[in-house]
Amino acid sequence: MLNLTKLETVEIPLNKLTLWEDNVRTSGAEEGLDELIASICSVGLLQSLVVKKASRGTFIIGAGKRRFLALSQMAEKGDVKRSYAVPCRIAPDDADLTEISLAENVVRIDMSPQQEVIAWRRLVDEGKCIGDIAVRFGVSETIVHRRLAIARLSPALWTAYEGDLMTLEVLQAFTLTADHATQERVWNELPEWDRDNAGIVRRILLKEEIPATDKRVRFVGLDTYEAAGGLVTRDLFSEGEDGASVADPELLNRLVSEKLQTLATDAKADGWKWIDVQPQVDHQSLGKFRRIQPTPEPLPKKDAAKLQQKMAKLQEQAESDDSADQDALYDQIEGLQEQIETIENKQTATFDAETKAQCGTVVTIGPDGEPQLIAGLRTNPPPTSRKPPIPPPWSNR
Repeated sequence: MLNLTKLETVEIPLNKLTLWEDNVRTSGAEEGLDELIASICSVGLLQSLVVKKASRGTFIIGAGKRRFLALSQMAEKGDVKRSYAVPCRIAPDDADLTEISLAENVVRIDMSPQQEVIAWRRLVDEGKCIGDIAVRFGVSETIVHRRLAIARLSPALWTAYEGDLMTLEVLQAFTLTADHATQERVWNELPEWDRDNAGIVRRILLKEEIPATDKRVRFVGLDTYEAAGGLVTRDLFSEGEDGASVADPELLNRLVSEKLQTLATDAKADGWKWIDVQPQVDHQSLGKFRRIQPTPEPLPKKDAAKLQQKMAKLQEQAESDDSADQDALYDQIEGLQEQIETIENKQTATFDAETKAQCGTVVTIGPDGEPQLIAGLRTNPPPTSRKPPIPPPWSNR
């Protein structure tokens, strides 16, 4: 068997190296090249390529395909010269490249996830900043934060994960809290049938918090809540609103009330008889009111009226003039009808001053978190109680 460790290491220009067509790694070689390039830029090429002499001073690569692809991309971008000296070990002419390639890809032990994230944490402990680590390894800062959050988990959770008692998704869910005692308590109290459900872990850890998808949070705005000093818990392994929750319900409700009161003040100034602020409304709460519909504003005379007159003349011509081009006339009529419909769709409806003086408005939050005014509400009159008629004296006889 060939002992690669005893081969002499030499430096060969990058442009003298070529890929071996029969490399056992037939797929996946281009995955993660950005990270590999960043690593080479940061700490250099840590592992030599294994090559074999070919014709005319060139060498074919038996081990190190991904490293060669990374260096080739760097040469195309001008980060290194095409004559860059690549450390290589030259295998003898009778060496089996298939065996070398297979050993490179199979006979090795990758770091465990725990070993990897602990190594990242060690870089931070040594004074490396998040941004620097992200650049050096060619990853986003979000990925660095995720790996560091996992590295800070309780050792008991890592023991469960390494023992195949916990999935990676569940392990990630526990990063929602930094308290090791809480992490261990939740894990130990989980029924066996729920221990592979990351969603249940998230719900338990965030049971006192309000998700950012809640319409109250959307109504106030997450930025406004944070600006007021509110704490937001973010799930590093989720995207957007799905990964955020509000940790101060009391502050959120106060901000909701303040914004609704501002809307109520504006509605009161508009002339409504009464204003009722209700963050949550349903059909039952509105059932005691009779809804008055607004009056549509008349269509602009200069627009719709002229179009309607022109369309009427064309219709009259189409019905009376047999010699006219009927298709052309009806095409014009359809075009005018579309223009009128466009104007009508832009038509607004308003309440007159008399209706406002007799009715009120409920200020609330719409289903998607937008402000909503339910206007034109008039209290239904109470049902009249009618006494039964007094029967005549002879009715019981």
